[in-house]
Amino acid sequence: MNEFMKKLPAVNLLITALFAFTIYSCVNIEQQTVINEDGSGSIDLHYWTKTANLSMGDELGGFSFTEDKIRKNFTSLNSDVGEVKIEESKSDSLTHVRLKIVFRDFNKLPEAQGFSKTKTLWKKEKDKIIFRYTLLKDTVSSDKLASAEYKLFYTFTFPDEILETNGTKEVNTVTWNKTLADLKNDIDMTAEIKNNSGICGIFGIELPILFLFSVIISKIKKYKFKKK
Repeated sequence: MNEFMKKLPAVNLLITALFAFTIYSCVNIEQQTVINEDGSGSIDLHYWTKTANLSMGDELGGFSFTEDKIRKNFTSLNSDVGEVKIEESKSDSLTHVRLKIVFRDFNKLPEAQGFSKTKTLWKKEKDKIIFRYTLLKDTVSSDKLASAEYKLFYTFTFPDEILETNGTKEVNTVTWNKTLADLKNDIDMTAEIKNNSGICGIFGIELPILFLFSVIISKIKKYKFKKK
């Protein structure tokens, strides 16, 4: 009996570790992002889990369920967190987190701890903008039992016409519907967006030059007419 009591703390530690492994990243994610032409933008982030999963702590797979930790995870020199709401639903036994994030540069989004498992790209070219948002693979989460039940829903709204994408396009918005099971590999979300600011033509630098030229020609003609 005494021998068993000595081993009890180790047994409890093992049970706790196994439980933590079982519920690792049991989180559903819904992220709605708006990106401006200059790469700045905002994110409405909503994630949730079964309240029972939080019985051993307030964090699951890097997702926190207390306001101070949430703000710490998603705040950086590049991003600020606005309103944070944490709600426990009694009807379905789920705990929801909703927050608003404002960022200055999409390329620097991974500087925040909450986005450290992502890669981002917003690159302007002459007539298009290259977009890429990558969720880095997580084999621990993807291999867990029932991982396909946990949803990863991402929506991106862009400043102009979408030329090409591997998501589902509707006007200037693209959506990707994935599950935790898809994280056995990197999840790449890509798009090419029309870049009107990169097209000069008569609506860019040439227009004021043509206007100035026409004014000069007009004055020359008036001067010649007066001389006569």
